[in-house]
Parts: sequence; structure tokens; C-alpha cells
Amino acid sequence: MKFPLKLSCGHLTNEICNCWKESKSTYIRDTESPIDKALHEFNGRWRDVLSNYGCNVPNGNKHGSCPVCGGKDRFRFDDKQGRGTWFCSQCEPQSGGGLLLLSRFLGKPTMETAKELVGDDEIKSVAPKREFKVVDETELRKQNIETAKKGAALMLSSAIKSNHGYLENKGLDAKALINGESIYSRDGILPVGHFLLVPVYKSGELVNVQKITSNGEKKPLYGGDMQGVQHIIDGKDKSIAIVEGYATGLTVNILTGYKTYVAFNTGNLLAAVKQAKIDHPDSKVTIFADHDELDENHNRRPGEYYANEAAAPFNAIVALPPELGDWDDYRQKHGNEECKKAMRASILADMESQKSNVEVVVKQQAKTETIKEEVEVKVENPIIENKEPVQESVETHSVAFGSWLNKSEPETKKPKQPKNLPEGINFDGVDIDNPPGLAGEIVKYMKAGAHRKLEGGAFTAMAVQCMAMAGSNIKGF
Repeated sequence: MKFPLKLSCGHLTNEICNCWKESKSTYIRDTESPIDKALHEFNGRWRDVLSNYGCNVPNGNKHGSCPVCGGKDRFRFDDKQGRGTWFCSQCEPQSGGGLLLLSRFLGKPTMETAKELVGDDEIKSVAPKREFKVVDETELRKQNIETAKKGAALMLSSAIKSNHGYLENKGLDAKALINGESIYSRDGILPVGHFLLVPVYKSGELVNVQKITSNGEKKPLYGGDMQGVQHIIDGKDKSIAIVEGYATGLTVNILTGYKTYVAFNTGNLLAAVKQAKIDHPDSKVTIFADHDELDENHNRRPGEYYANEAAAPFNAIVALPPELGDWDDYRQKHGNEECKKAMRASILADMESQKSNVEVVVKQQAKTETIKEEVEVKVENPIIENKEPVQESVETHSVAFGSWLNKSEPETKKPKQPKNLPEGINFDGVDIDNPPGLAGEIVKYMKAGAHRKLEGGAFTAMAVQCMAMAGSNIKGF
């Protein structure tokens, strides 16, 4: 259907027309086109209509093969509001209503199909015989990814750095990549600077581009890879920041000076942390997560939940804004300095939380007096060795942002030798974190299922405790 529409009098709908004054026609039912009549008459009945012509569609809004182009699971029939709506990832156009689907299935123009449906054409069409070519969906996905890679490289080759409305609307005075040439699209010719371009990388390779309009609409290139990907904003790398969105990344990068990895969505946070640790294994990672509203279906806040999931294997810090929104939202509302203060408070709060968790484990180890008599485990080392890199990395990374942390060096203690050892027994040279024998097997089992890395004999103490409990016939978990 093309606009403006033409009325039965021959005038267009955007023209001034007084023909209705000179005619008794009311332009209602008797002047409806065959298309209008078909849409009205068969609303809510499109599945049956399509089936009568042999055009079978999947049931229950499930994915299946397309009756026009084939495939395995590229097509779904959702029939919204009874209009016979559908979607196919390979057809062009990719969506439409029941009348369009039937006309394409029959290979006839929409008007001819509509005339046939409403009775203006007595001869019923027969669908052409189709021999669908079996398409390997996995291979097709690979082809789309490769096509997007080439498109991303081509788009960035002509990109220029300039201001963009998306950042200006957020009060960010930063230049970014924009399209340096006009782009031909379904919406017409898009001028230079229409899109802010964010390069998307996977393991250091350019795989896609996220296009952002001035009003904040975000889209990657069609078919391109967006799983396990990142965009990196350069900065000092003694500490690394992980964020979800590009604007949040710019805010965190400007206020902290940290090298910043943009994950694009919560599902990529873990991959971003992994890549950051591969690139900078000695750097401490802080995830500046989004403070999302509660997802009542899963009883969790997605930004916080996935940030904690990504942080746990690497002992990373999770910093949440004090109120709903991301850190860029908080900066816009409260200003740069207040945002810095909130970041510091959030980092310290998570550090204290982690410290408390370690102390709880240590206290549990010390409950059994018999174990303390056999082996005196250094219980302070897990806290010192596990926590101080956080303090050091945040402090030394950026004087402006990290000077608020305590600069004093922790007092290290030499491990104590067990008392009252039998003659000839010496623990010198023994790896306290990897004991031999049954204790070592228990330690390996606990490490495999642990969410946080503990050193200084913590796992060994728990292993010995388990052995002592078993030997004394004491019940435990």
C-alpha cells in the first residue's frame, strides 16, 4: 500500500477535495476497495483462509518453516489482533499481514488476491509448485556474520570524528565516530552524521558496529555477531572498568580515568571481564553496573544480578548507583563531583561486603578446637591477599579518583609453624594451599565449586576439619 492513497474520485488523500459535496456517495462500505473489504471480512480468520489455499503456518506463535521461502525455523505466525501478522527473517519485507502472505504464496499481486477473496474473481488460484532448497541455518548464520564484518569495516573506513546529538543531549562533551558518507536505507538517504558509530570487537577482531541515532535508537548491523563482544575506551589500565552502555562507558572513563570495556548488554558482562583479564591479568576489575528495576518474574534486578555473576570468578568489585538508572543517568542528575563520591562509596561498600564474607569463612574454620591444636592456620592471610590488590589498584590507577583510599601498606605476618610436632616432622617447603593425600583431593573438590578464590591455607583448614569430623563420627553437612 502506497501513500498518499487515491480516492475513488481520482483525487489523492492529501489534496483538497470537495467531490463528496457533489455526490451522494458516502465513501463507506460501498466504496471500499477489494483490499479493504478483504481485510475487514477475514479479520480473525486468516489461519483458515491460508490453510484453504495450502499455505500452512506454524501453530502457537512457534517458529517454523516459511511457506514462501522455506527454511527450518525462520518464520512465525503471531496473528496479532486477528490481522494474520507474521515475521520471516529471510523474506523481503520481513513482516506483514495475512493478505500479503497469501498473495506472496500464490505469486499474485495483492489486489488480485483481494478480489479473489471477496468474490470479484471467480477463478480460485493454485499455489505454484515449490521446491525449497535446504539451507543450513548454521552456515547461513556464518555468512551473515562475515557480511556484517565487511560492512563494519567499510562503514568505519569512511567514518569521521565529530560531535553528535546523542552525546550532546546527555551533556557529554566528547567527539565520537560518525558516518562520514550518506547512507542509503529504506527510510531514504541518511545524511552525514546521522549515526554515531561504536565499533564492536570480539577477541580483538572487528565484528560489528552499533549505530546510535540522536534520539538514542541503537541497532547493530543486521546478522552481525553481538555475543561475547566489547568496545574499549582507552585509559589507564592498572584498574579496568566494565559497563553495559556506551554513554555509561564515557562517563565512567571521564570520571575515573580507568580503561573501560563496554559490554553492550548484561549478557556480555562476563565475557567483557574475561577479555579484560586476558588483556590485563594484573589489573583489578570494577563493574559499574546498572541499577535496574526489580524483575518480578525472576525476583532480581538484572543489572546487579549479572554483574555479580560476572564478578564472582575474578573477585571483581561491583559498583551500583544509589538510585535507579545507570551511572550516566546519575551524573546527568547530580553532576560530576557527586557522581564521583557515589562511585567511591559504592566501591568501598562492596569491598567491605567481600571482606565480611571472607571473615565469616575464617570464623567457621576456627570453631573446632581440635583442629586448632593440630594445625594453626594463618587466618588473616585470605583477607590480606584477597583484598589488598583492590585497594592498591584503585588507588594507584588515578590520583584524582583513587586518592580517597587508604595508602598505608598492610602489615604482613609470617606463617606460624605448627606446635608440638613429632620429632623428625617438618612443614618447611609444603604448599599449604595444595596439601598431599586425601586432604589435597578434598581441597581440589572445594576449589572446583567455590565462587571466590581463597588462599593462605583456607581450603586446607576446611579439608582437615572435614577429615577430623569424619574420624570422630561427628555429623556435618
